[in-house]
Amino acid sequence: MNAMDGVNRCLQVVKRTAVRLIEDDCFGQAKGAAYSFILFFFPLLLFLLALLVVTDTLSLFAPWLLGFISDVVPPSTRALIQNYVSAMLTSTPTDLLVGTFVVMVWIGSGMMVTFMEGLDRAYRLPPRSLVRQRLVAILLIFLVGIPMILMVILTLFGSLMERFIESQFHLVLPWFWTLGRWGVELIAAMIMIAIIYYVGPSRRPSWPRVLPGAGLATGLWVLVSVLFTAYIDRFGRYNVIYGSLGAGIVLLIWMYLTSLVVFIGGEFNAVLMDIHMADRASSPPNWPSPQSETEPPDAASLDLTTSTSAGSDES
Repeated sequence: MNAMDGVNRCLQVVKRTAVRLIEDDCFGQAKGAAYSFILFFFPLLLFLLALLVVTDTLSLFAPWLLGFISDVVPPSTRALIQNYVSAMLTSTPTDLLVGTFVVMVWIGSGMMVTFMEGLDRAYRLPPRSLVRQRLVAILLIFLVGIPMILMVILTLFGSLMERFIESQFHLVLPWFWTLGRWGVELIAAMIMIAIIYYVGPSRRPSWPRVLPGAGLATGLWVLVSVLFTAYIDRFGRYNVIYGSLGAGIVLLIWMYLTSLVVFIGGEFNAVLMDIHMADRASSPPNWPSPQSETEPPDAASLDLTTSTSAGSDES
């Protein structure tokens, strides 16, 4: 395959992915996922903070947790999140921990169901039964939560270690320390998306088959977040249009874009799978070579051999 064939093949994949996004109504599905996402986000945040209160580590880790969230969400929504957290932490920690956990799991499983249905559409698979679908969605919440919690822990302890080194040794850590932290966060995000692609469809693909879409979705998420933040900072005037709801609308749009890139990665994987199956179907069968085949002798050769041996016996 020459370079031109490779370019044409890439363009074909992009075109087919774009067509499938429209055919499978991924833009509409992203709206539903974003609605569940924003309902899931705040109980998740409160659950983590209530967990810090119960373990008596709130004063140590809460600023770093809010700082981590501020690095992820658009800047114009940070005040909304901080005010929400301050108001809700006046509740009893134990009641808050149990209540937010139940709400978080149920709403989060609804968000996962939306992603699972989108992946089944992408792969042209029949959906699971309702009960099994919900159980798998709840399982996905915990499977995705493991790398997310590890990402938060690494970020928190990375920030604490950075502050400790700077204060104790009066050293300014170089730029690659921050770059390494961002690299860990991006890898964790890619793993979370890959888990959705692996467990979500009703017929599970192989693990290497989900990595291209997970990498694409992670890269698009970074690009979309940067561009959306730049747009909000320069041109966005949501407070003028929506008033006090402006920050919430910005957060909802960001979650819509985040959900959309997850669907894009899923459709990308499905297109690659279709092309792979088509290539396998069109490739010639791997028959044995004629030299390696042992052909049985035909009837004429058997008669000739028999007559020759008979003549030699008579002589």
